Amino acid sequence: MLRSRHGTGRQQPFKVPVEDIVACMNRKAPFFMPMEADLAKAKELFKALLKENGAAPDTPPVRALLYAHDGDEYLAEVGHHLVITPPGDVVQAIIRGSGLRPWLVLTLRRGIFGGGPSAILVGESDTRRVFHFEADPSSGE
Repeated sequence: MLRSRHGTGRQQPFKVPVEDIVACMNRKAPFFMPMEADLAKAKELFKALLKENGAAPDTPPVRALLYAHDGDEYLAEVGHHLVITPPGDVVQAIIRGSGLRPWLVLTLRRGIFGGGPSAILVGESDTRRVFHFEADPSSGE
């Protein structure tokens, strides 16, 4: 039997449904952060998170990340709940880190505010697909 971090005792590893991956691929969205409605403030917050997490200041924001961990597959998408986080704790940002921390998935309880566990770390070899935000034509991106 495969280990299950979810306590379900299931025989097969969890796989993200294909329709969820296709929906994510087809979803087009400009940059946003769920915790900050004002776009200028959201961009400032994202830059602060980059600095705090040791990422390059010109690192582009990522909308979603499909990854594997312990045989299970996960889809972390900004603005959506990630099954391994508590209900209501949605993904706020996904950052391209550096060194031993290639990808950081940040939620309000995981990596945004102190006192809780660190960001969800995703290794390079576990990364299956990266989905980017649409380019902002006003910024020249």
